[in-house]
Amino acid sequence: MPPLTVFSCGIGPLHPSPALLDKLAEAQSLYASAALLKECPPCNARRVPIGRNAREQAREALEEARQGGNVVVLASGDALFHGMGGTLRSLACDGDRLEFIPAPTAFQALFHRLGMPWDRARCFSAHSTEYIPWGEILAQPLAVIYGGHPFTACRLAAAAMEFHPSAAGRSAVAAQCLGMADERILQGTLAELAREECSPTSMLLLLPDNRPGAAPVLPLGLPADFYEKENNLITAEEVRAVILSKLRLPAWGVLWDVGAGSGSIGLEAAALRPGLSVYGLERQAGRLELIRR
Repeated sequence: MPPLTVFSCGIGPLHPSPALLDKLAEAQSLYASAALLKECPPCNARRVPIGRNAREQAREALEEARQGGNVVVLASGDALFHGMGGTLRSLACDGDRLEFIPAPTAFQALFHRLGMPWDRARCFSAHSTEYIPWGEILAQPLAVIYGGHPFTACRLAAAAMEFHPSAAGRSAVAAQCLGMADERILQGTLAELAREECSPTSMLLLLPDNRPGAAPVLPLGLPADFYEKENNLITAEEVRAVILSKLRLPAWGVLWDVGAGSGSIGLEAAALRPGLSVYGLERQAGRLELIRR
C-alpha cells in the first residue's frame, strides 16, 4: 500500500516541487485547505477541502489510506508544527504508513530574512491556544512566537508587557505574511510594536536584552505580596524556597499540593517546571478563588 503522504507547503504561494507533482499524478484523493486547492495544479484526484472539521477529515484520510487508497495531504506552513500532520499522527494506528515531506518553515524564513543565526532560539506558538507560557518565553534570550487569532504579533507584544511590564523596552521584531505580497517586517521595542496592527499570519521575535529587570525573576520564594491571601496566611518566602528545592521537582509529571492555602507552593512549582501538571487541593472555596486569581 502507498503511504499517506503529507506535504508541508512552507510560506507564501504554493510552488509545486517535482516530488509533489509526481505524487499528485498518482493520487486518488487530495486533502488541503480551500486556498491550497485553488493553487494546486490540475490532477485527477478527488479534492477534499479541509475546514473546521479537520480532525474528522484526518480520520477520513487515514481510513481511505488503510483501504489502499493513494492519499495526499497538503498543509500550509509546517504540517508537524500545530498542523494537520500532528493531527494525523495523533489519530494514526501502529499499521498506518505516514510519509512527511518538509519545506522551509516560517521560523526559518524570518531568521534568514534578518540574517540571524537561530540555533539558540526557542520556538513557541500562540496559534489556536488560550495558554501562553509568558514566564518561560520572556526568560529566553532569543524567542520567537507564532501568532494567530486573536494573538497577532503586535497583540503578543502587548500581552508580553502586561505579563512583565519591565519588558516594554525589550527589542523585538514583528513579521507578517512572509513570502506573500503583503509581507512586512517591523523592528522596535515591545512598547512600539504593541501600538501597531498586523495580520494574524505573523510572528513575534524577542531579541536578547541585558537590561536589569528585562527578564522575569526566578519564581522561587517570591515576596508574599505577590500573592492574594486570607488573613496574611502564607508559607514564608525562605521556607517556600527550601520546600521547593527539597521536592526535587521533575521536568514533567504530577504534583499534588494538598491543603494549598494561598497556593504559593504549587504556583511556584508550576512556574519553575512548565511541563509539570500541578493540582492544588483546598477545602475552603474562598481560598480556591484567591489561588485562581
